[in-house]
Amino acid sequence: MEARERLLETAILAFADSGFEATSVRSIAEAAGVAFQLITYYFGTKDALWSEAVDLVYRRSLERGRSLGFDLAGDLREQFRIHLRVLLSSTIQHPEWGRIITWEYLTQSTRYHKVILPKLRESMELLAKPYFQQVAKLGIVTRFSASEMHALWRGVTAANLTSPDHIAQLSGLPVGSARFIDWQIELIFSVLIRGFGRTINPDGSDPGEDLSIPETPTIDNPAAVPSGHIWGEQYRGLEVAQLQRLRQLEIENEHLKQIVGELVVENRMLQNGRKGSLAGPGQGGAQK
Repeated sequence: MEARERLLETAILAFADSGFEATSVRSIAEAAGVAFQLITYYFGTKDALWSEAVDLVYRRSLERGRSLGFDLAGDLREQFRIHLRVLLSSTIQHPEWGRIITWEYLTQSTRYHKVILPKLRESMELLAKPYFQQVAKLGIVTRFSASEMHALWRGVTAANLTSPDHIAQLSGLPVGSARFIDWQIELIFSVLIRGFGRTINPDGSDPGEDLSIPETPTIDNPAAVPSGHIWGEQYRGLEVAQLQRLRQLEIENEHLKQIVGELVVENRMLQNGRKGSLAGPGQGGAQK
């Protein structure tokens, strides 16, 4: 690589690992194996070097996002699963952009507000927002809006940037391994497509590799709706907000069942009344 390119690549890694304040231009030059004076020659200041490094890593992030698309003749949900895996793998294998964002956000620097935030807004409008809108429009995910899907996905990627070791402890899988990624993709895909999570044993133990999803409660299948003590045991381990949403959905489902039951009774009464009114004249005519 040319000296300038080496400096940029080294700066990206340094700013991602330690943040702007803790990174010196001298350490970047030493790691790149070039003379310290070349930073001044090529970039002028540390701020200018940071800006060019951020621009480069941001453009790479956009390029990876632009590669995703749907073949309408194929299995759309399977393509969606593959996209999620590609995106999460990219986040884990190329975490520099996400880490730089995190550093600047935590310090609430001027760089965050003047440089990072505009890029985040741009990437949302160019990539994330249109992508999840397409997922919703194609009917791939029907249980969440585009904004909800995006928020949920951002939570997953942020967790992999800031606390991958915690996810490794929960999954029992090495950070960055194929199974580590697949475990998370199956979980998030299940939440978005099939249900809120996999079935948990009544005693709260992990069923292992069994990733079956509880049957979605419907009016036609009220037995699938958990209740009382069983409900709490079945969804042990979920966050409070998730439990609250589950409980609200359960209550709404009960209300829907009551409404349907009342409509059925009313419909039967109307049918019986109609039969009675039709039978009356007929019987009278026969007697005459």
